[in-house]
Amino acid sequence: MKASKNKALVFSLIKDDLIHTKLVNGLDNLNLNANVYLLSMSRPEFS
Repeated sequence: MKASKNKALVFSLIKDDLIHTKLVNGLDNLNLNANVYLLSMSRPEFS
């Protein structure tokens, strides 16, 4: 069961990172400052 939760967490983190990268690159393409955009890694499910 724990391995399943770990696998789900890893997939969730990868998905969030891909979304983050796409957003930051899109903002950069619009010449907007994306240096201050952060992932919400402090959410309770990551504790």
